[in-house]
Amino acid sequence: MAERAAEFYDRHRIGILIVVIVLLTLLAWANRFVQDDAYISFRYARNLVEGHGLVFNPGERVEGYTNFLWTLLMAVPLFFGAEPILFSEIAGIVCFIINLFVTYRLLSLFFRSYVRRILVVALLGINYSFSSYATGGLETQLQSLLFTTAVWLALELTASGSYKNTRIAGLSVILALAALTRPDSLLLWITVIPVVLYGIFKNDSPSSSRLISVVLLTAPAAIITGAWLVWKLSYYGAVLPNTYYVKAASALSLHRGFLYVLLFFTSYWLIPFPFLALAQAAGKRLPRLLVLPSILILLWLAYVVKIGGDFMEFRFLVAVMPLLFIHIVAVIFSFSAVAVRTALILMIAAGSLVHATGFMTPFTGTDIETIGQLEIHLTNPVENWSGIGKKLGHLFGSADVTIAVTAAGAIPYYSGLETVDMFGL
Repeated sequence: MAERAAEFYDRHRIGILIVVIVLLTLLAWANRFVQDDAYISFRYARNLVEGHGLVFNPGERVEGYTNFLWTLLMAVPLFFGAEPILFSEIAGIVCFIINLFVTYRLLSLFFRSYVRRILVVALLGINYSFSSYATGGLETQLQSLLFTTAVWLALELTASGSYKNTRIAGLSVILALAALTRPDSLLLWITVIPVVLYGIFKNDSPSSSRLISVVLLTAPAAIITGAWLVWKLSYYGAVLPNTYYVKAASALSLHRGFLYVLLFFTSYWLIPFPFLALAQAAGKRLPRLLVLPSILILLWLAYVVKIGGDFMEFRFLVAVMPLLFIHIVAVIFSFSAVAVRTALILMIAAGSLVHATGFMTPFTGTDIETIGQLEIHLTNPVENWSGIGKKLGHLFGSADVTIAVTAAGAIPYYSGLETVDMFGL
């Protein structure tokens, strides 16, 4: 029976993978939503298309976004006279699909078993936060895709020992695109570049070949990112976005950031896995290739804690979720008992289901908004930020009127009026 099952999986592996990803994509589409912060990028993109430059208010050069590449992408539908909402959802779904495929390719470095690879893809795809942030209107899924791709390319280079110039240059471009997508993606550089450099210098190829590899790894990323930073300095007068000075430069609570991460692991029933991973790593029962993903996960979680987490339900954790689920499944299959493996897999699946159907924030002092709450701000009869923006635009669209808001997304976008953001972002 086992041999027949293995033969069936081997014969139909691509078809099964496609079916699984299609089902996960349908789930992500069913969970689709748009949050208010997405309209900030939409407003910058619209002003760019209308010839005002990459600004929130015409004539005021303030970098109030943290997703340069995504904002430029949102200018595409606006250039053709279309609204960016559907375009952002489709772009996010495409990133989600590619991310699942890249995760599967990355898994081949860890698991020979096809079933285990499919299992990781499935458990990742049914995670409510990962699935929902396939949309949302922001760069979340794009950043995650670039993280997964960079780690895959880096580990494939080091595992094979074959440092092909095209792969190295491709990795460098991916690192640059990640930085342009979100500046905090530079944490990816800190982990990936040293690992690949170590492999290059350890390789027994000629010195000239190694020098070329080093240049190809560093030069494209440095040139692309450097040109962007120079442009930012000349255009906005600063390298860091305005949000950094308002958020990161203020006294953010490590306690709040710790609760943010803790709440993710507890609400998805994943809290045993960090302890199991430590135990299995101490016993050297985990693949050596997990070192790079582990360091990146830990570094990213430390960063999220340092900045105090976020008010959006676990959005900041999506970037490393594919790597996290690879690690979790590696821990599961480090146990030899089938009953233990099955129980842990069912616990993850149940945790995802329970979270999706009844997530709340039980810790006092947290201001995390669920995905449902993020979505309802725009349309519910009480707040209806989209409706307010449209009404203000209808009443004062041609007048010299300035509004002040705390919700600086849909209201400014739909009104088209000069806007003061009362949070200073």
